[in-house]
Amino acid sequence: MGNHKFYGIVVTFEPTVEHFENIKMMASELSHLIIVDNSEGLKGFECLDSLNNISVLSNKNKNGIAGALNLGIVDLLEKNGGFVFLFDQDSSLPDGFVANQSKFIIDNNECCVAPRYYDVNSKTYGNYTILSKFTIKNIMGEFLSKPTYTTFAITSGTLYSLDVFKKVGLMDESFFIDHVDSEFCIRMKHHNFKILINPEVVFNHSIGARQLRTFLGVKFKPNNHNPTRRYYAVRNGIFMINLWGRDFPALVWLLFLRNVYEFLGVLLFESNRKEKLKALFLGVYDGVVSKKGKCSRAFKQ
Repeated sequence: MGNHKFYGIVVTFEPTVEHFENIKMMASELSHLIIVDNSEGLKGFECLDSLNNISVLSNKNKNGIAGALNLGIVDLLEKNGGFVFLFDQDSSLPDGFVANQSKFIIDNNECCVAPRYYDVNSKTYGNYTILSKFTIKNIMGEFLSKPTYTTFAITSGTLYSLDVFKKVGLMDESFFIDHVDSEFCIRMKHHNFKILINPEVVFNHSIGARQLRTFLGVKFKPNNHNPTRRYYAVRNGIFMINLWGRDFPALVWLLFLRNVYEFLGVLLFESNRKEKLKALFLGVYDGVVSKKGKCSRAFKQ
């Protein structure tokens, strides 16, 4: 894309042969790919030795997904500029993904773009949310037909100008995992950055082990996350409210509705309910008392 450089950051944790194949495909389409490994030791990475546009950094899960992403972003910020895709190791790129999204961000003169997401487990398209100070608008991803702005986009598959991080800052490492991307998106909105969805590009993704279920005519998509992830999600949601609830009162209502939805999903459809409900309530407590960072509580997974 002309003189523009397009980089990538992928976070790995105990990657498999299949993950390494995904990584090779990513690297083949990018100027440079930074792998940040959150495992205790770098294992299997020798299969990438022949690729000269890959660098590997070891994070050993310090400050979770947020710490890993920041390690890669800081490394890139030392370069002159350009754009960066953020991925996780399960990201499987459709044909032409990097080229299409790269062209889309340049043609539209944007600083951040995202694809449409398709959840391979629930076999449903992801939806998007436009948040203003007092209102919430939901956008159905399945029926999206023209470029549309959203307030939130998941990390994997999203493309950013490096200028965004220079002005907005890095990921909040006190979140560790869950809502790391949501909090960053709110900060972007606070700094007047927008996220534009490209409806022509569909990105296959999986969030937990989602299933599409129905109860009394209401559709649920339980994630089947383990209790620790349930803890982080509700605790960090409260952190978000503490940080941004005054600027965006609608965020309080949005997160309340999502937590009720997740609570009902656990109660109605998921296994290990007792431990997950315990994690949810302890997450609420630790969110209120601002107990940040890596979870120190033990749950039966």
